[in-house]
Amino acid sequence: MRAKAKIQYIPSPISLVQIVHSKPVRMKPGSIVRCIDDSNWSADTLQHFPTLPIKDCLYTVRRIIPNTDVADGPPGVALEEIRGVWENFETYYGTIVFEEYHFRMNRFKEELPPLDKELFNEMIESETLVNL
Repeated sequence: MRAKAKIQYIPSPISLVQIVHSKPVRMKPGSIVRCIDDSNWSADTLQHFPTLPIKDCLYTVRRIIPNTDVADGPPGVALEEIRGVWENFETYYGTIVFEEYHFRMNRFKEELPPLDKELFNEMIESETLVNL
């Protein structure tokens, strides 16, 4: 009789995506986002960036930036792929902050949240050996 071999099961990328998407996550650094609105840029926007996001292209969130222009405005996102110029800005409450030009979060839709390293490690550790 032939001995049964034991092998370690390694999850496919598809199962990792399904596991990550099973948790509700808000856009944060490391998220992969799709540009959903590349219209109506102000005339001087290109002066502050080497290029602008293109609709349907994917980007990586580097930082989330609170809105300082208006009290109830959307937060901003700084992208790994497009870096803005840093300047002093006057906030809606009157203080000066040194901040990078960035894009409104509502121009993007999260496609994949950041990989949760703890979840990934737990998943790998909990995988059992499968008998063949």
